[in-house]
Amino acid sequence: MTSPLRSRRPDHLRSRPRLRQLFTILISSFLSAFAAGALAPAPFEIFAAPEGSRNDSPALAFSSDGTLWLAWASLQEGRYRLAAASRNGGRWSGVFYPDASPTDQVDPQWAMTPAGRPGLVYSAFDGSSWSVRLCEPVSGSSASRPPRTLGSGCRPTSVAASDARWLAWEDDGRIVIMKEGPGTQSPLRVLEPPDSGAAYSRPCLAAGPRGEVWLAFDAARFGRQSVHLLRLDTGEGKLLAVDSGSGLDREPRISVDRAGRVWVVYETLEPSSPDLSTGLRYVMDRTYSVESPSATVIVTDGERWWKPVAPDDPAPGLRPNLHCAASGTVWVMSRSYAGNSIPGREFPPLCESLGPAGWTNRGPLGPEKRGYKEVMPLAESPDGEVWTAWVPNERERTGMTGTPSWTFLDGRDSIAVIRLPRSAAEPG
Repeated sequence: MTSPLRSRRPDHLRSRPRLRQLFTILISSFLSAFAAGALAPAPFEIFAAPEGSRNDSPALAFSSDGTLWLAWASLQEGRYRLAAASRNGGRWSGVFYPDASPTDQVDPQWAMTPAGRPGLVYSAFDGSSWSVRLCEPVSGSSASRPPRTLGSGCRPTSVAASDARWLAWEDDGRIVIMKEGPGTQSPLRVLEPPDSGAAYSRPCLAAGPRGEVWLAFDAARFGRQSVHLLRLDTGEGKLLAVDSGSGLDREPRISVDRAGRVWVVYETLEPSSPDLSTGLRYVMDRTYSVESPSATVIVTDGERWWKPVAPDDPAPGLRPNLHCAASGTVWVMSRSYAGNSIPGREFPPLCESLGPAGWTNRGPLGPEKRGYKEVMPLAESPDGEVWTAWVPNERERTGMTGTPSWTFLDGRDSIAVIRLPRSAAEPG
């Protein structure tokens, strides 16, 4: 069998009616069961968000007992609130709100302890400044203690490794890192950019099978964006540049496979103009005015680099994420790019996997459940099932020039929670 990886130097990186009817019947049955308070296990589930809310950025995690935890930012009466729910034995809990303070709460991420108990880390805005908060422990209906503030900043990330929990977030162009062990908390470590023309942002943490802890983040410098990677558990470590830094490569997500190799996926945007000195990247953040958006995957053990063999039928998309399953399969999720006309943008979720048989393009998941372009989370249960989630919506596409349509309160949101498919050729 051909290896799915080939050596690569880092500087070279550059329905049928019956099926539709069956789908409708399954969803109708699920909603009926939800109304009755009894959810049967299903590969596709719709979690009904509170009436009148607008929802964004779902996060998923499994605790050691197999409970699936869901959190998201819920816009209610002009304020974002951190909302959460759990699923165990085929039943969902009700929605609960761990932080009752009068702040805007966004960017939720599950912060699991090494023992598999859930906590939540997120950004909070009090009207004048941003801070990162940690709320724990979280049960199926509440948080037992008030949240504590870890420091100023936003966009936190967390991972458990060995007997410690690691947290990181961005703060004014820097990356702040914290390690929490049994009864102890390390001093903060801060990654500073090399000069005033650079800024670090969007950190992502992942842990390996032998306690390895890796951090990936954006490094912007003079109008360009690149991806950097750093191992944290071995002391200072060597800062690795994943890409060439010549364009707009950003928003990395990482996962570590059974062999301890780090898989990195990031958004690769090729600008419509090669001149980046005009600040074009800020325009692209809003409109995605690019000729060929795609996702790039690269693999490293910290010394050598590989690039996966390209799939015959690729499904490149925006805002990618990946997960190395315990079975050995690597899952890649992204959002398809369906045109740049306003208000005609739609971003259905795309699913690919790399297993023993090579790449499999599984196409759109729930193509009738369109949504916005948030990153889709990936979480693996103790028995090897991999799940994802996103926010489909029924909003009319009434956006005006410069205003995305999702800001209009014209339809009800829900949250799709899906167990990723399996096949005989791919055990994951």
